[in-house]
Amino acid sequence: MTPIRKTLVAAAMGHPGDDAADVITAFLGELGLPRSLREVNVTRERFDAIIEHTMHDEWLHANPRKITSREQVLEILEAAA
Repeated sequence: MTPIRKTLVAAAMGHPGDDAADVITAFLGELGLPRSLREVNVTRERFDAIIEHTMHDEWLHANPRKITSREQVLEILEAAA
């Protein structure tokens, strides 16, 4: 996400000038929604199976961020852990 978009997101959520990621994290917390894979009991031991399924998922190519390797999926999972 570009810096301009981050600024717009934070402002649209009523927090102009704040970091968009912090605003969204706080919003999710207020709703009681999980903010990590750990919070929904997805452990690193399951990453290989998730990656395998992801690489064969027909919707993979519709992802806004082009994903062409297992390593890219692992990077996303690690960030979400």
